[in-house]
Amino acid sequence: MSLDPNYKATFVILNDIESHGLIQFNKEYQDEEFLKNFIQFKRAFSHSISELVSKLDSFQTRQEETIIFTIYSELSFINSHLDVIMNLMKIPH
Repeated sequence: MSLDPNYKATFVILNDIESHGLIQFNKEYQDEEFLKNFIQFKRAFSHSISELVSKLDSFQTRQEETIIFTIYSELSFINSHLDVIMNLMKIPH
């Protein structure tokens, strides 16, 4: 187990929620390195999208195409978050 207090707190909360029967947590995905990489990806993606939007007028492509690309990228970003949540949680069927 990690000594990182944020990592420890996250799993204390998840274990507490599980103990009350609200979710079931997949312990096999309790991988600190994976979560750190995901958080790093999240920060980099958010920064990149922010830069893209701030420079939208300077692109030589049509603004409409850039907006569609940005929306698609954001939806993919949301899907990646949902994939992580689905890996961490055991969803009863």
